Amino acid sequence: MFLLSRVVLHTGVDEVVRDMFVLGLGIGVSMTLFNTIVQNAFPRSHIGQVTAAASFFREIGGTIGLAILGSFMTSRFVEQFQQHLPATLKAAIPPAQLAQFENPQLLLSTGAMERIQQGFAAYGPAGEALYRQLMATIQVSLAGAVTRCFLIATLLLIAVGFIATLFLREIPLRKRQKGDEAG
Repeated sequence: MFLLSRVVLHTGVDEVVRDMFVLGLGIGVSMTLFNTIVQNAFPRSHIGQVTAAASFFREIGGTIGLAILGSFMTSRFVEQFQQHLPATLKAAIPPAQLAQFENPQLLLSTGAMERIQQGFAAYGPAGEALYRQLMATIQVSLAGAVTRCFLIATLLLIAVGFIATLFLREIPLRKRQKGDEAG
């Protein structure tokens, strides 16, 4: 897993854009297909209700999934942070202060990053090296946590999708409804 985290840290912007483009194409095509499948399974008079319900449950599922996976990722980050923390940082920084760095949101706040860097300046010439070690530890820990989170989510979705397909009945697509014009 650590090797995978190192790969994630060294992924270039071009690779990320390419992968996001491919993912977007796949999701875009599948969402339209899912809507068509759901609409086909119900009478034409209920298409609006069915489409709204499918969208609603998709949003609720995303919200609940994000909350669960976010909690898992945060707990995994703390484990990874403790595991990858160099001995030099453990020796130089009191444990109470180290606990403050167990929040990956630090990387998002430039103000917090500047305050941390200024705080490390108090350690003298070794402060800059300690700061770089801390940032590397946070990045590796976050990459490991996100990687594990995506791996678990992917495996879970594959398992649930496979089980769901076992219980689906085949419904042929409608050709034309009564009263539809042929033009």
